[in-house]
Amino acid sequence: MVVVTQVELAGQPSTRKQQEDGEWKGTAMMGYGWGMGFAGWIFMALFWIVVIGGVVWAAIALLPGSRSGARGRPETPEEILDRRFALGELDAEQYRRARDELAATSTGRR
Repeated sequence: MVVVTQVELAGQPSTRKQQEDGEWKGTAMMGYGWGMGFAGWIFMALFWIVVIGGVVWAAIALLPGSRSGARGRPETPEEILDRRFALGELDAEQYRRARDELAATSTGRR
């Protein structure tokens, strides 16, 4: 015959069973006194690594100037034109025309 009772230990309930031989056997809340076990510790460590890594990644991604090309100053029109030509967005004729227009505009402003 097995008798089950509720016992309050330090504010936490614990179930105790009386075995047929009269001995009381307590069960801990986390798996019969063995804690989380090896797999539980591994998964807990992986969980916290992912959480901390996500927070660090989000902080880096959301901070202004964190992009490698930004470096705190905006691109000049000439740099934008050079980058677009290098990426193939402009052909040689369009590049030359835009470069000439930029040169004429910058000398006209001074």
